[in-house]
Amino acid sequence: MSELFSDDVYPDQLYSERQSRILVTIPRFSGSLSVLGSTAIIYIILKDHKKKLRRLYHRLLLTFSFFDVVTSINYALASVVVPKNTPGVWGASGTVATCEASGFVMRFSFALGVYGTFLCVYHLLVLRYRIREQTLATRVEPVVHTLAIGYPVVMGSIALRKNLYNPGNVSVGFCFLNCFPMDCLRNEDIECERGEDYAGWAAVHGCFFVFFFVVVIVSSVLTAQTVRRRELEGQRWSISNASSRVRIKESVIQASLYVVAFFVTYSGYGLQLVIGRKSDAIKENRTMFFALSTYIRIFLPIQG
Repeated sequence: MSELFSDDVYPDQLYSERQSRILVTIPRFSGSLSVLGSTAIIYIILKDHKKKLRRLYHRLLLTFSFFDVVTSINYALASVVVPKNTPGVWGASGTVATCEASGFVMRFSFALGVYGTFLCVYHLLVLRYRIREQTLATRVEPVVHTLAIGYPVVMGSIALRKNLYNPGNVSVGFCFLNCFPMDCLRNEDIECERGEDYAGWAAVHGCFFVFFFVVVIVSSVLTAQTVRRRELEGQRWSISNASSRVRIKESVIQASLYVVAFFVTYSGYGLQLVIGRKSDAIKENRTMFFALSTYIRIFLPIQG
């Protein structure tokens, strides 16, 4: 066993050397698949950009896919960016600078949350409230882009200045909001060198994703109700409108699949935000955290 996984070096490490190796290897595959998926979407849109980019939906999807490529590459790098000789992290070979850069890039997962959420809201506004796309493009689209890009840049820069980006102990192999040395807040014998006040910033980050979940649920339910009502009304239409009824059913299926994909992607990450920073995140409970982290490593980087 490597000395980096020795209890004498890091008494509170959460994973064994074998588990750490698995956790830093999985996102290299899932992140790569995500890059391929989002790149394909970008290609499809740009191939017919004169037509597709006229629609707000495709512009949002294009920007979403761009940020997914960036963040998925960051996920795929995994332990490569973690400072070399970081205890409990298999394959760590980076520096403090690469760790901070990775943490800053990971901030743009917020942009994915904004765009993914608004894609749900977009259908609600268009289908239920019959708001014209041109109105949304003029009044809402600039706000969405400003929030999605501006917030990560501003908050990410502040976090850099406050030295908040450090290797994770629950999210082993990644660099994000954490203290360093890891677990220094829990162990009185270890003095924090960086990120001592990270918890409040992490809570704010987590609250936004809870908000995204709520908005997706509400907007999806309302959209489904609207589509269902129109489907029932459509049963009184003549046979000439059969194609319209088919499109309505397809819209229900598409919306349902989108919601399922959204929750499969982010539910593990949300659960980790809730329980992953408690005092029970120690090696005695590594089985539970290993299962959760494995789920996250598979589905969070593969969202593309």
